[in-house]
Amino acid sequence: MRGVVGLNFYNFTIKSKIISIIMVTSCLVLLLCFIGFVAHQRLVLRDALVAELRVIAETVGSNCVAPLIFNDVDSAREILAAVAAKKQILSACVHREDGTLFAEFSCPVPTHQVISGKLFHHESGHHFFNRYLEMIVPVQFENDRLGTVCLEASIEGMEEKFYQAAGLGGLGLLVSVALAFLLATRLQKVISGPIENLASAMHNVSREKDYSRRVEPCSGDELGSLIESFNDMLSQVQLRDLELQKNQESLRYLANHDALTKLPNRLLLGDRLQQAISKARRSQQKMALMFLDLDRFKNINDTLGHDVGDILICQVARRLGESIRASDSVARFGGDEFVIILEEIHDLNHISQVTEKVLRSIEQPFDLGEHQVFVTASIGVAIFKDDADNVEEILKYADMAMYRAKERGRNNFQFYTAEMNERVQKLIDIENGLRRALNLGQFVLHYQPQMDLLSGRLIGIEALLRWNHPELGLIEPEGFISQAEESGLIIPIGEWVLKTACAQNKSWHEMGFPPMAVAVNISPRQFRHRDLIRSVSCALEESGLESRYLGLEITESMVMHDVEIATEIMEDLSATGVKLAIDDFGTGYSSLGYLKRFPIKRLKIDRTFVRDVNSNSNDSAIASAIVAMARSMNLEVVAEGIETETHLNCMVEKGCVMGQGYFFSRPLLPADMEDFLKMLTPIS
Repeated sequence: MRGVVGLNFYNFTIKSKIISIIMVTSCLVLLLCFIGFVAHQRLVLRDALVAELRVIAETVGSNCVAPLIFNDVDSAREILAAVAAKKQILSACVHREDGTLFAEFSCPVPTHQVISGKLFHHESGHHFFNRYLEMIVPVQFENDRLGTVCLEASIEGMEEKFYQAAGLGGLGLLVSVALAFLLATRLQKVISGPIENLASAMHNVSREKDYSRRVEPCSGDELGSLIESFNDMLSQVQLRDLELQKNQESLRYLANHDALTKLPNRLLLGDRLQQAISKARRSQQKMALMFLDLDRFKNINDTLGHDVGDILICQVARRLGESIRASDSVARFGGDEFVIILEEIHDLNHISQVTEKVLRSIEQPFDLGEHQVFVTASIGVAIFKDDADNVEEILKYADMAMYRAKERGRNNFQFYTAEMNERVQKLIDIENGLRRALNLGQFVLHYQPQMDLLSGRLIGIEALLRWNHPELGLIEPEGFISQAEESGLIIPIGEWVLKTACAQNKSWHEMGFPPMAVAVNISPRQFRHRDLIRSVSCALEESGLESRYLGLEITESMVMHDVEIATEIMEDLSATGVKLAIDDFGTGYSSLGYLKRFPIKRLKIDRTFVRDVNSNSNDSAIASAIVAMARSMNLEVVAEGIETETHLNCMVEKGCVMGQGYFFSRPLLPADMEDFLKMLTPIS
């Protein structure tokens, strides 16, 4: 029970607690005072009654000396009668010294008992009984005791006075309690008032997060110190809150803006694009999205460094901002990609004018410190609501149109068309098909012989990838390699080609055919992949094929993209023991200074020069130059695309003694290639 009461008390307000404490304390003090007053009043009344009755008894005793001496009972009774006339006297009697009754007057409450003819009585003094007071005093004459006087007096009068005094005391107690309550309700404000102000301020600060509020100091005591400390705390919190707000605003800005160009980033672009679409939908107007990508920006980054590239990006951002209206928006989508939102389009010609203006602006030379560079851009345009009606679609379609602009030679702009979406969907279908083909084993390798043009002897084999599509039949690399390269699937496909070609060549060796090298084409993305060396080593190790019987063919444009890195990769490959060849030589822009640094063993003349070698003087001259250059550098030369005897004779005349093509054999399945090998070199 006490726990419940205590719990309820703890839930009281400060005001209620203070009043309760004051009232409980006041009531306890007043109650103690009242009890003391009542007890004291009773003692006073008792003492007064005793004193009064003693005086009467002593008076009676002195008056009864003579009657006792002279045995004058009548005189004694008269004296007692005179005393008994007093209202409070109930009875009066006189006893002789031997205890016998001498005289009495009205004794309704006997106080004596007769035992064996003797009458005994109480000792001298006073004695309180239930409803009366007994007073016994001796009667003496010259130190001789003659007898005793016994008076009995009612205490009702005293009780009446006592109850009157107690009533007045109780009334005073109630008045005091009432005054204490009034004073408590007034005095508690001295403490509860500031506390309520403090609590109210704290509540408002907690609810409204307004740290500028302050509580007015009320005194110099502990409560005043608490309020001052609270105000100081609010000041510190306010400063920290302001700093936090600034930091949040800064973080919000950083979250929505590109750190380099200060343009809106992809996140804020989505919000602005959604607003622009909603506005165009309400106003029944068109809006356009321009997706811009810098052409060959990676070359600038790789040759001049990323710091210069960052300066270029900033200058491009500034020019884009200067090329559009204030109502339009430009954002950095990422890397060297930018997006421009054109609103309130009334005439589609306006879009063309803006894109042409942007292209002309980008074409102007950029001064990047010590360097002056020229760049171009490719722009794709999608229109709301002609092409798309939501953020995702309009971004996707503008991106498609931008890639179309790149395919059209760069430095131009293209509007989105439905055919682009169909083309992209076709590419997606190809990519999904490639994934299935890899998992379901739909890829196969065909093998084409490489021959000595003079002796007709087999000198090598090239492994060529084919996709055995369940619906479309056999698909050559031109139909899917570019998509495999772009999607990254070329990496697992290339690993499969390496392992399959090595295993097949090892199998032919074990079948007794003369050992020869099998050549595998390496794609650009595969060439730059960090695991290329590991993939080659794993393919050789798993198959058990010696590294000298594996050749890797790399295109000319691939190694010229970044000569230093390409040289390092080729040196690592050459260290494994494999033979390196430059494929499709003559179609790129090789520098002889770089070419002689590459650890290559062979050049392959592209089929485009061999096809018209006997009818086109330029092709004939290029083929002759490649052969002469290769011989001067002690490199082997293989002519691709030899389909006729004329091709063979022309290349032999130019000094090329190795070649491959339909004249010798089409690419063959492994079983057919075994038959071809048996025909040339029967198994011993």
